[in-house]
Amino acid sequence: MVRSCRSVQEGANGRHYRELGVRRVVNAIGPWTRIGGSSWPSEIIDAMIDANSCYVEMQELQEKAGRAIAELTGAEAAYVTGGAFCAVSLSVAACIAGNDPEKINRLPDTSAMTKVEVIHQACLRYKYERAVTAVGAKLILVGDNSGCRPEQIEAAISEKTAAMMFVPPGKSTAVAVEKVIEIGNKHGVPVIVDSPGNIYGSDMWVPGNIYPDEGYGNFAKLGADLVCCGGKYIGAPQSVGYVFGKKSLIDSIAMQSFVGYEDRSNLYRPLGRMSKLDRQSIVALVVALRRWKNLDHRLRLQCAHNKKRYLMEQIVAVGSVKISEVPDSAIMVGFEVTCEGMSGVETSNFVHELLEGNPSIEVFYDMHGMVRGRVQTTPNSYVINVICLQDGDEEIVANRITSLFRERNESRVLGKIRNA
Repeated sequence: MVRSCRSVQEGANGRHYRELGVRRVVNAIGPWTRIGGSSWPSEIIDAMIDANSCYVEMQELQEKAGRAIAELTGAEAAYVTGGAFCAVSLSVAACIAGNDPEKINRLPDTSAMTKVEVIHQACLRYKYERAVTAVGAKLILVGDNSGCRPEQIEAAISEKTAAMMFVPPGKSTAVAVEKVIEIGNKHGVPVIVDSPGNIYGSDMWVPGNIYPDEGYGNFAKLGADLVCCGGKYIGAPQSVGYVFGKKSLIDSIAMQSFVGYEDRSNLYRPLGRMSKLDRQSIVALVVALRRWKNLDHRLRLQCAHNKKRYLMEQIVAVGSVKISEVPDSAIMVGFEVTCEGMSGVETSNFVHELLEGNPSIEVFYDMHGMVRGRVQTTPNSYVINVICLQDGDEEIVANRITSLFRERNESRVLGKIRNA
């Protein structure tokens, strides 16, 4: 059983960032793409160094890596892609073009094709649906922002339907993934699940699902045809993703990948060429998946809880704040800080000061109260997620926040004295 709390190699100090003049970010928000996604455990780095030592045929590597991932997820087949976004695009392309070289070569031009529509519930819309339309598919929205009913999905199915999408965790007013799959099976329409963090299972955001030892292949077991995932959630490079599901569709994805573009037959010019992967990242993903299955998740989260308790004790001591625990989930161990006596604008400025410092500190904040997963802030609160903090980062966060609060309190006291 892997027991290490460490997520990066000892001695890492960001020297090359400093040479470039790039500020370090203390990640108190989670595995987000815009701040780098993931930190590689030492096992992953070692695997990438080893993979770097020699060359291989990429097609063979992809085939063998796919078999390993399929075994780990319990799926018929799997394929490594350039991130989860690429996995979705290639999945849609597979549903449209199949193994037809002519169609593969024409994408994203679908003007002469029949099956080009992808059905998606309007209440589950998200910005990454661009991955669907990027390959020439037409998104067909059913229901409205308030919800959707099964009969609305069925009414949208026609001879033009290539696939249906589902985006976890869904919502109470949406048609559940089980029903979507049932409808898909009934009409012979493949269902694509875009679940970047599927390693945690379908209950990724559900409080209490904090030890995701059994998260593999939930959606595949339910009958989804393709499940698209991201590697960053398990410590692999954030540039790598994977898709698993029905072998016939995975075979099409392989044909349309960057490896398919370089096929010796020279018949294909697929879109997947734009998302090329190196051999090191493919090996890293497989190692990361295997590592995750053997990881002591209780120890992993115990380390996070130690950081959480320390930060809560330090921040509450400054006064004028209310601390509320956020229910744990697979990628969230954190708490909400409500800035009592501060307006939304003042809280926004406070968070901005955290961002503008050196190192920059990124916390979860949205003054409009948007829900991310199942976490929501108010205009005068922010959430600290410790799951991606490196050892020692909790002290940096505590010192910066308490310092800013003291400066603010001192400034208020001086202002009252001047006005007296």
